[in-house]
Amino acid sequence: MLNELGFTTQFKATPIGLLSLTTGKLYKPEEIKVTNFYRFEEESNSCDKTVLCVIKTNLGEQGVFTDAYGLYNDADVMNDVDLVDNE
Repeated sequence: MLNELGFTTQFKATPIGLLSLTTGKLYKPEEIKVTNFYRFEEESNSCDKTVLCVIKTNLGEQGVFTDAYGLYNDADVMNDVDLVDNE
């Protein structure tokens, strides 16, 4: 569904920002907005949680970033992300 809406880029966390795996552009936290997010939890293991962030960049690139949710998340990434810009 998100792909059909134009959110086609996959982003990867790095120590200095989110990397677009499509363009190779590195975005700093202030250059992205999380427009929505979805949390998923494994029924058989409540510790196994994932968050899918729907991202728009200041340059108009759109895509998704996934991370563990809760105890195992990458705190450096999720603490810097501006949740949620509902345009």
